[in-house]
Amino acid sequence: VWFALGNLLGAEQRHLEAAAAYDKALELRPNWTSALSKLAGARLGLGAPADAEALSRRAVGLEPANMELVIDLGTILQAERRHDEAIDCYRQALESDAGLVRAHINLAIALQAIGNGEEAIVAAERAAALAPDLGETQGSLGYVLLREGQFAKAEEAYRRQSILEPNAALPLIALCDALRGQEKLSEAIEAYRRALALAPDNANGHA
Repeated sequence: VWFALGNLLGAEQRHLEAAAAYDKALELRPNWTSALSKLAGARLGLGAPADAEALSRRAVGLEPANMELVIDLGTILQAERRHDEAIDCYRQALESDAGLVRAHINLAIALQAIGNGEEAIVAAERAAALAPDLGETQGSLGYVLLREGQFAKAEEAYRRQSILEPNAALPLIALCDALRGQEKLSEAIEAYRRALALAPDNANGHA
């Protein structure tokens, strides 16, 4: 129950309460790797990256064959801008299972962060091919294409994401950037208006 509560609180970005719930779960099951990894994420959200990394590495040490835990560790390293180490984690996971969509997504973002745009696009395209109906894969593809100046292809990806996530404003805001890159200003304005209808409190219009 504590673990489930922590997951709900974490989804609401209530990191302090989530961490407390995961701590309770770990009092009952000290070597529960899923709880350790989730606690690591909460600690990261609270601005304690060293604690987060230690918890994540402990989880991986307890269950080294669990590639989801390896991906979680990579996510923490990536948040610390330790992109090369994060990339190693994602590649390790993909060597074990090439169908891990989350590893492809994260690898694409990390590769783009170190300036390896071509490989980033390949990784994002693989994620989208594996899970074409997942908005996150289309959004990640759009992100790396946009950063590489491929605005027309980015537009296509963000349009697919906005169809898959019709109630989300962020895909529309990202779509605006792709449209502006092509000087499609009228369409960009319309996309901004649609985004504002979904998220009127988004003042700056940035994803």
